[in-house]
Amino acid sequence: GDGWFLESSESKDFDPLGYEPEPSHASRLGDRLGIPVESNVENLLAANAGKIDILTMNFVMEHLIDVNRVFAQAQQLVRPGGVFYFSVPDFNSIERRIFGKKWHNIDAPRHISFPDAPLIEKLAERHGFRVVKSSGLPFLSGFAASIPVVLTGRFRYWLFLLSIPLSYLFNLVWRTSCRGYWLEATNEGSLG
Repeated sequence: GDGWFLESSESKDFDPLGYEPEPSHASRLGDRLGIPVESNVENLLAANAGKIDILTMNFVMEHLIDVNRVFAQAQQLVRPGGVFYFSVPDFNSIERRIFGKKWHNIDAPRHISFPDAPLIEKLAERHGFRVVKSSGLPFLSGFAASIPVVLTGRFRYWLFLLSIPLSYLFNLVWRTSCRGYWLEATNEGSLG
């Protein structure tokens, strides 16, 4: 992404490290932020195996073909007792049921995977994690960006902007557009 999350964690008591698979983008981000941003997953795993206290993936899982492999890599990186946190659009949400195929968070062809709670439980157990918490998360863009498509057949920025207050109210009541998962590394699962 644009590195905003890495940048925001820099002021905390963290020693942030980023991963971006596109080498030139990783280099630009690292230079701009002054934070190491790795682009080679093998190098990332070799240099950081069992050293990561908190691994986050905000709105990444839905872009992945092999979620199982990512859990295996997370198992290699996160130290026992460490945290693996990620958020993903919730395909089972009330918001998706309201908008159906016109739900903004489907975002085909970029979003290809919508792991749900039962799958996350299986992957966590397989890869040495315990699900500590799972909760619905508000995401204003999902609702607000779906409104223009429903009303006009395509995304219209001005209508999206007008829909944000309604989206805010919707998300106050139903925080289900996305789900956040907080997993603790037990390292009791199978490797790989």
